Amino acid sequence: MKRIVKRVFIFFFLFIVSLIIGLYAFVVTHEQEILSLFEKEANKYIQTEIHIKSKSISFWEHFPDISIHFENVRIKGSNNVSEQYLAHFSTLDFDFNLIEIIQKKYKIHKIYASNGGVFLYINEENENNYTFFKSSDTSSSDVKFDIQLIGLENIDFLYKNDSTEHVFAIQQVTGKGKFSIDNELLKTNLIASSFIQNISIGNNLYFSDKNTSLDITYLHNLKNMNGNLAASSLKINKSTFELNGEVQPENDRYYFNITSKKTNLNTLFSLLPNSIIEPFQKYKSSGEVTFVTKILKKTEDIHPSIHAKFNLDKMRLIEPTTQAEINSLSLNGSFSNGKLRNNSTSTLSLNSIKGLINNKQFSGNLEIVNFDDLEIKTDLNGAIDLAPLSKFINSNQILNVKSGFAELDFHLDAKLSDLKNGDNNKINTFGEISFSEVNFNYKNAPINLKNGSLLFNNNNISANNFSATIKNSDFNFNGTIINFFPSLMHGKKEMIIDLNCNSKHLQVDSLLKYFITDDDFANDKKSEPLQYRINVKADAQTLHFNQFKLEKFVGKVAYHNDIVTMPKVVFKEANGIIEVQAKIDFRNKENVKVQGIADFNSVDVKQLFTLFNNFDQDFIVANNLEGNLFLDVKTNFELNKMYQVIDTSIVLEAACKIQNGKLLDFEPMQNLSKFIKRGELNNISFSEIANTIQIKNNIITIPEMDISSSVSEITVSGTHTFDQKINYKLKIPMKNFSSPDKDASFGAIEEKGNSSIIHLKITGTTDNYKIAYDTKATSEKLNQNLKDEIKEFKNIIKGKIEQDTIKQTELEEDEYFDF
Repeated sequence: MKRIVKRVFIFFFLFIVSLIIGLYAFVVTHEQEILSLFEKEANKYIQTEIHIKSKSISFWEHFPDISIHFENVRIKGSNNVSEQYLAHFSTLDFDFNLIEIIQKKYKIHKIYASNGGVFLYINEENENNYTFFKSSDTSSSDVKFDIQLIGLENIDFLYKNDSTEHVFAIQQVTGKGKFSIDNELLKTNLIASSFIQNISIGNNLYFSDKNTSLDITYLHNLKNMNGNLAASSLKINKSTFELNGEVQPENDRYYFNITSKKTNLNTLFSLLPNSIIEPFQKYKSSGEVTFVTKILKKTEDIHPSIHAKFNLDKMRLIEPTTQAEINSLSLNGSFSNGKLRNNSTSTLSLNSIKGLINNKQFSGNLEIVNFDDLEIKTDLNGAIDLAPLSKFINSNQILNVKSGFAELDFHLDAKLSDLKNGDNNKINTFGEISFSEVNFNYKNAPINLKNGSLLFNNNNISANNFSATIKNSDFNFNGTIINFFPSLMHGKKEMIIDLNCNSKHLQVDSLLKYFITDDDFANDKKSEPLQYRINVKADAQTLHFNQFKLEKFVGKVAYHNDIVTMPKVVFKEANGIIEVQAKIDFRNKENVKVQGIADFNSVDVKQLFTLFNNFDQDFIVANNLEGNLFLDVKTNFELNKMYQVIDTSIVLEAACKIQNGKLLDFEPMQNLSKFIKRGELNNISFSEIANTIQIKNNIITIPEMDISSSVSEITVSGTHTFDQKINYKLKIPMKNFSSPDKDASFGAIEEKGNSSIIHLKITGTTDNYKIAYDTKATSEKLNQNLKDEIKEFKNIIKGKIEQDTIKQTELEEDEYFDF
């Protein structure tokens, strides 16, 4: 018996081995037939073209399990709606049982696809490229198809719907899943990781650049093409979203529910359009967010409706650059794309906002309506610590707040377009913002704002009771700001600032260096500067500018387009009263242009020379002069970037009068002692002198003028250049001279009536000059007198009298000027 059993076992073993060898030999010799059989069976159910560059067949460890390997697979989409392939893979592997395929049991153990993409497309006529399964009929209604394991490695998915303007771009999908068809029901499950490039609905982007992992179960009816997303999950960063929904392509209808019990703010932002959340994406956050989102697309709708509700609790926001924080932030929020399901009817609401900035609580509400033409509704209340808030915003490097507080009670309701255009009828703002002990730097200027408040009224702001210092300058001002919003938003209207400013002390030169810098003239096209006009009524007890110390400064100062104008400014300097009208053009910092008219009333001439550093010469200095100066000046000149006068640019005309004057220890006058008999040359006094002095091309021109002094009757004229070259002419009556050298003075003496006048000249430089008789002057005078006499003689003969002479005489007798 044992022998029989042993022989049967050996026979059965040899039969199995022979069968396996026979089947293996059959598969090896009939590989192409098996592949053809596989493709033939597949074509019964798939209505598409499959292009394969190469294919091969191999065995698993246990025959008749077979593996088919495809390379460079290209699957053409259905309905010819796109030239692009429905799918393409570098490699595609199938593992299945040969006997089951022969028996038409379509059970595939594994499909593995790598390095490829899937493109799902719907055109404007709602025709798609992915209906590649043939419609079921009576002969195939009982078809069953089962893929036990699907493996994906680095597969990209793109879904584009031209009829609804939807685009889903998901990249680098790697994972595993299952796929089965039981009669008309297709079921798939996928567990994978991916990178969502973006999800586009209309003009809005969602979920941009996010690493995700997903566990999705999807049911699809092959007859009516309806799909059902069963309870699934999507994980973005550390946040998990629960998903479910339904898709009805034939009715162009779908809905999805998305919920999360625990997520963070950045992930929540992913669900909102990028156009809204872009400014906030840089912030880091911690804390919990819960939300529910419903997405519904009806047949009659072009776009889906989106409704989301979310809550923030104990949120912490951090600005990564400065590490500034907002703590204990909480709010209730909602988002809806409205009745028309587009940007124009979209609304984002943030209600019951509360938070802490440096342990100071604030609260408020914010609503943003119409994303095509943004309308903002907000109200803010509470105390704000401005230093951490400034760091948290961190958007303007020009303004750096170091400390200070603001009390807010502010309401705004307006469209951004109306704010930009400055339409007062459409801007609704009211409320007050009060400041206290605010220390900040604007550009390079250290500013301390002790107190002040801003009252809002639509497009205008009232500035009340502001008290501030900028280094050594102090300000107390009130005023109005017009067109604040359009200017701030670089709109068409410029900001107009009208202020009444009182000050104990102003240091103007340091203020200019703070506020007019090289950056203002760099023509930087990256950032458009604010356009504004400033009008200031100023009243300062003292005002310093370089060496000048002006007292009781009262007047108007205006600034517009880098031009400062002073319609009328009155101040006290050098014991006199000075009134100035001026225009200073800062548009070219290398060449600041100044135009001015000034009246000097009883100014101490000695102090004036001291203030102007003796006008950069030492020929006649402050110690040589005494008297009260009266001037009517018209001038224009230019300043360099250090605000120093460019000498060659000076053009000046001054009607000058000095009363009760003295000329003390003036060396050229002392050197006249060899000509003049008297010895009081060290102290020459005069009651009044008057003349009109001109400056042009670096030359000071002094027209001829008479000086009745304690020494003599002297007539003076001449020129004095900025490089200290002098050419003065003097006429002195002979009675004041000691006996002149007849030879040396020959030709320099002019006979005038019953008296004689001697002509002198002072030439050279202020350091090296000489005094001499001026024979040329008498010769020119004789020639001119002769010409005048001949002309007069001719007119008498003709019986004519020069009318111009009469008119001139009349004008001089009764002449008026109104400048």
